[in-house]
Amino acid sequence: MRLMSREVAAKLSRTFKTSKNIVIILDDVRDRLCLEKLGDPLVVEGCRLILTTRSYEVCRKIGCKKLLEVKELDTEDAWELFTKSLGSETVLSPDIEPIAKSMARRCKGFPLRLITFAESMRGVTDIREWKNALKEL
Repeated sequence: MRLMSREVAAKLSRTFKTSKNIVIILDDVRDRLCLEKLGDPLVVEGCRLILTTRSYEVCRKIGCKKLLEVKELDTEDAWELFTKSLGSETVLSPDIEPIAKSMARRCKGFPLRLITFAESMRGVTDIREWKNALKEL
């Protein structure tokens, strides 16, 4: 298995060196990364690494050069993101809408949570499923 990751890293490294202006985005990083396993993209000119994390400690361990803190969304923006993430095919009945709004509030304005939960409820019209999802949340 270790050999396989070295092969992948070597292949990625070759790709980085032959390409121009690469952007790598890693979402929801929870622990320190070993950039060598990614083919060490930061040693290549024109290569940028963007990561999202909930932990300042992860940024510190990796040695991030720029930090940008994303604030939680206010209630109105959170609801808008939630409904957009549900998709236009999901029409909320008057019985389900208060449950959906409660679900959006429980996501506390975190965009990733809002999107994840909304997408998991896309197309669901059974009020029992909505109530169960809210209970699990």
